[in-house]
Amino acid sequence: VVEEDEMDLRGEADAVIANRTRSRNVRAVLLTLASVAVFAMIICGLVVATFYVLAVPASEGSADGTTSGPVGLDEALLRLTEEAVDAHMEFLSSDLLEGRGTGTRGEELAVEYVASQLKQIPRMEVLRQPVPLFGSTPDVVSGLTLNPESADLETFTFVDDYLVTTDMEAASIELDADQFVFVGYGIEAEEDWGWNDFKNVDVTGKVLVSFVNDPPATEEEPDLFLGETLTYYGRWTYKYEEARRRGAKAIFLIHTLETAGYPYSVLSNGGQGENVQLADFEEARLAAKGWITEDAARAVASACGSSLEEWFEMAASRAFEPVEYAAEVALNSTFVTRSFEGTNVLGVLPGIDPARDDAAILFTGHHDHLGIGPADSTGDTIYNGAIDNASGCALVLATAAAMAGTELDRTVIFATVTAEESGLLGSQYLAEHPEGFNLLANINFDVVNVYGPTNDIVPIYDPDQPVMLPLVEHCASLEDLTISPDPEPEQGEFFRSDQLSFAREHVPAVMLKGGCQFVGQDDDYCKTVNDDYNLNHYHQPSDEYDPDWDLSGVIQLGRVALRMTFEMGSSDFIFEDQE
Repeated sequence: VVEEDEMDLRGEADAVIANRTRSRNVRAVLLTLASVAVFAMIICGLVVATFYVLAVPASEGSADGTTSGPVGLDEALLRLTEEAVDAHMEFLSSDLLEGRGTGTRGEELAVEYVASQLKQIPRMEVLRQPVPLFGSTPDVVSGLTLNPESADLETFTFVDDYLVTTDMEAASIELDADQFVFVGYGIEAEEDWGWNDFKNVDVTGKVLVSFVNDPPATEEEPDLFLGETLTYYGRWTYKYEEARRRGAKAIFLIHTLETAGYPYSVLSNGGQGENVQLADFEEARLAAKGWITEDAARAVASACGSSLEEWFEMAASRAFEPVEYAAEVALNSTFVTRSFEGTNVLGVLPGIDPARDDAAILFTGHHDHLGIGPADSTGDTIYNGAIDNASGCALVLATAAAMAGTELDRTVIFATVTAEESGLLGSQYLAEHPEGFNLLANINFDVVNVYGPTNDIVPIYDPDQPVMLPLVEHCASLEDLTISPDPEPEQGEFFRSDQLSFAREHVPAVMLKGGCQFVGQDDDYCKTVNDDYNLNHYHQPSDEYDPDWDLSGVIQLGRVALRMTFEMGSSDFIFEDQE
């Protein structure tokens, strides 16, 4: 594969790279891989020989796969197959791509693969959108001193006890303060909820300590912060944003399994890796931002003459005011920095109505994952991200292929985006720079159902923007599927994937997830498989491709999405609350 000048990428021998104009660069990448590990060449050969015998067959008609007339919905639905999704998943999550870390050669291979697959579809125009990024990787990091006055706490150890990154485009940072401020949940939501954890306390230049999540609902206010449903105010990203807005120097978030929703290992596995942010960062910058473990927080609270339980009780009240603790706060860290580009890949299927072709329906799935990181108990260091999110990318590609030969009034864009794992950065950039298109709606795929068919699906959407819900319900009913509410509203799924970026730009957006009513399974099957994934495989090297997965549930989601696309693709379609 490496030595071929050109590769025929069509038919059943579908190969990794389709774009001839960039074949020389891609060969160089593959040669580099080969020089590092000869085994990678073996894998690459197996890709061509084995993986792509499963490629989607061309439609009946001409030799190039086109048909004599426009393809309708029924044929598009038939083309969407488990075999197509499986082939894409297997390759995108293979060790050859080294975990698809943002700005790495693994991501570049993923980008070239996605582009090659999209380019084979008739009328599909492929765009690569560069996303300017800045990365900083911890190099030499001291312990964190967070020692209340008159206490004698040991210095906390980087990764084991705390994590730190920076907003600064600097090679080093230093914290040296004589106090820290406990700010409860770190929320200012006067307009929405009449809640302000900061009151009139000025935290400019100070070090903050905060809980994640929302304040808990009460008997008197059962719907406070939407009750069990996590709002954006509860997300760690919001805590950082609010600290920046208030001019703080640093913020450390207290991790607990209950408030974060995932184990500390999900964070610590990437703790020594690169922190990535958009290069054109316009907000005030934090010198340090990070997490401290529950045990570390308990030690600090106790040394302050309080307890973590008392801090939770204080923070749960509207009357809470920030508490300043005299303490020695010290940290020194150096970073390896770089400026680079991630890449969003867009496959554009133009609409045929000149008056409507700039109004685009956008599919998204992030192609990045965590790359290479700390070894697990088996010695594996590649975070393959098969479910997260080779599965979503595979469904985007299979759906795009199923629409070959269709001619809708409106344009349809199939995009895989970069840097989702770094804070939805690729989708944020695309939402703010939509390449001249007027985005009508976004359908996002992230961590799709690989455990078999269900009788229901779960649309994840902004409760303040439910405009797409009637369309989802209608199209699901045509597939004999019901709509179920999010089974884990406390996880805040809507705020954790790329649909959020488009909703923030007032684009109706939904993420389609598999339901919990599994066909032929016990009632607790859904919780069992979800808990196993979240606790044992999410952001772990063990998130690897499994040939025994039942992908029929993936096809259910794709079929609903195809029906939605054909509905929205008509010139006379309009959402109920839009003119």
